[in-house]
Amino acid sequence: MSKQLRMTAFLLVCLLALSSCGHPEKIEEARQTPESWLAPDKSIHQATALELPSAAREVQQKHPELSVQQLSLDTTCTLTVSTPGPRLQPLLILLHELGSDRTELLDESVRFANQGWFCVLPDMPGHGESRSEVCLDSLECCVQAQNMIDLVIAYFRLSPYVDTGRTALLGVSMGGSAAYYYAAYGRFPVSAMCCFISCPDFTRMEDVGAVLNGTDHLSIWNSETFHAYAKAHNPMSRTDRLLSVPLFSWNTLHDLTIPVQSVQELESMYAGRSQVPFSFSYDDSATHAYTPASMNQASRFLAELSAAWK
Repeated sequence: MSKQLRMTAFLLVCLLALSSCGHPEKIEEARQTPESWLAPDKSIHQATALELPSAAREVQQKHPELSVQQLSLDTTCTLTVSTPGPRLQPLLILLHELGSDRTELLDESVRFANQGWFCVLPDMPGHGESRSEVCLDSLECCVQAQNMIDLVIAYFRLSPYVDTGRTALLGVSMGGSAAYYYAAYGRFPVSAMCCFISCPDFTRMEDVGAVLNGTDHLSIWNSETFHAYAKAHNPMSRTDRLLSVPLFSWNTLHDLTIPVQSVQELESMYAGRSQVPFSFSYDDSATHAYTPASMNQASRFLAELSAAWK
């Protein structure tokens, strides 16, 4: 086959795949080939199935009703957790915190998968198997995560089982800040986000960086370029987009690593200007960790939203 004919065939495959998204007849067709549900079109992105890490194998053993898979999606390593079956499931992308990896929120993904979400747990840039050639601080990870989230959504758009038109982001600490950033700057619209112990205003993190650099904490800040970088990539510069996304926010009031005032300012904006559901909760503690009760709250928030979508 000539190069021109191969290119024509490739474009036709892409167009057919894109045109099939969400069509009931294509869902029915896909029921006949369930083995392809995690690889809707390998000509769009390079996807390779990988052996599960031990943490994922444990989840699979404890919850045999769920499908747990691991994919190398271009340069991003991801886990997926879902309830198998030929039906359309909204997409939930779970974003871990600084210094962790894709397995951090595996146990939490079980509850959301059982609620009907198709859960994807990627390594954040520079973490896990998604290594970076340069050392990234936390804000750089948040910004670079946009491309990773774009990739995940673009890939699963082609699956007849994943409703990327209903995509939610759930993030902890750095992952929550990445969710704020994506809601403000991302390529694809976000239908909901849940942000735990995370900051929506990157410019307010400068003082926190100074505090961390004065302690034994890991230094993650480049003070010479931080202010300009934070200002150029600040989610609060696009509040019109942020306030259009239903939000569950949970923070602790005395956490030195998160300027909670920035969260309270966003809460005031939601209360005064937003027309979408939102919930802001605060725990009177200084811990930098979510609680089981807070994750239960987020679960109820997403369940109510997804019920309203049906």
